[in-house]
Amino acid sequence: MSIVQAHIDNHNYQIDDRIVCYFAFPRIGVSVALRPGDFLLFNPTEPHCVSSRCRADDDIYIISSYLKTAIVGLNDNTNPIV
Repeated sequence: MSIVQAHIDNHNYQIDDRIVCYFAFPRIGVSVALRPGDFLLFNPTEPHCVSSRCRADDDIYIISSYLKTAIVGLNDNTNPIV
């Protein structure tokens, strides 16, 4: 699994923040709205992308963490028990 985080410059994160971008899975036709500070855990083998920002004057930073199977307990998502 992998994690993506959305961040915006010069902003104090609040629970009711507006949506700043979308994380999309085009093959299955799904997108997830991301607010500042949101984390999304996903399967990186599913094609994915991040939309452009919702407002042109926002400076948005997306941080993606992709974990190698050799590092995380040798789990490659083929073992249904793990």
